[in-house]
Amino acid sequence: MKTNDIKNQRKELKHPDGHNHIRTSISARNNFSECNRRWFLRYRTDVPATQGAKKALYIGSAVHLALEKWHTPGFKRPDDLVPFVIQCLDEVIKEEEEYSGTKVAFEPTVQEEAVIYSCFRSAKELIDTLNWKFLMVESNVRIGEYFTGKIDAIVETPEGRQLIVDYKNQAGWENLEACINDSQLRMYEAVKYDLKYEDGTAMIDTDKFIGTAKLVIRKPRLKFGTRGHGNESFEDYYERCGVETQFVFVAADEEKALEELKQHQDLNKYINRSVDIQDFPCNYKACQGIYGKCDYFDYCNQKKGAQAGFELIGEDCLHINETLSQFKPEEVSF
Repeated sequence: MKTNDIKNQRKELKHPDGHNHIRTSISARNNFSECNRRWFLRYRTDVPATQGAKKALYIGSAVHLALEKWHTPGFKRPDDLVPFVIQCLDEVIKEEEEYSGTKVAFEPTVQEEAVIYSCFRSAKELIDTLNWKFLMVESNVRIGEYFTGKIDAIVETPEGRQLIVDYKNQAGWENLEACINDSQLRMYEAVKYDLKYEDGTAMIDTDKFIGTAKLVIRKPRLKFGTRGHGNESFEDYYERCGVETQFVFVAADEEKALEELKQHQDLNKYINRSVDIQDFPCNYKACQGIYGKCDYFDYCNQKKGAQAGFELIGEDCLHINETLSQFKPEEVSF
């Protein structure tokens, strides 16, 4: 498929009736696909997620912030990485408190700080070997009426080629091959023509664009990653745990990118329809842990459904009833 074809077809995918009004990110879209109810609780109410989910989010956000700061042009890089990553975690928590208006109930342990340090150091050292030139770091993007997201970085290789880069923290390499068909990377490729800075200049030189990349940072597994004696340094912890970062390159494929864009468009329309009619059925498989532990399981399951304001209809389907008015829906960007 020629470039002009994909650009022209992309224009036709924008909502024709102007009725759908919520832009969705890939993570929000995936949440909706796995469980409509969970999407509603996460993005349309002030119902809190479980503390374990929040803790993982803070740790991952701190690693992202450290990488963002480190590769921002003009940033004065400190010699000591330990206080730097701890400061990044403090900034993440402070931002969450300012957003929510409540104090975050998370007192990071020394081990959790060491995990952040180890993940950041591993990613930084790999990036140093790649000799990338960072053209942009951490930018929110909104495309048309259907897509919003955050790009971690746009880089230029020593050969003068350009890549869109996404950082990913995870516990192992089990899903490494899945990066090749990663929805987020394909979506970034699909919208590359529309990525612009505030002054209107293009973020990507499409003539130099060769694809996207996932920087996968393997976090220490808890059973192997527990710090030994209290006097073990962060450096010793890093060396002992063997934290690694893998670079996964995904070559540009405009046909696959267009397919991803169409799928996102269709799901975004369905999300908006669900918001209009206020219908968010629960996927019982999500309650069973098919997609991992649900962040909102305590609020929405068979045993506690009544207390949470849900009624059970049918064998495996929970539906929102009138008592959902106890929650406070809020308009949020996601």
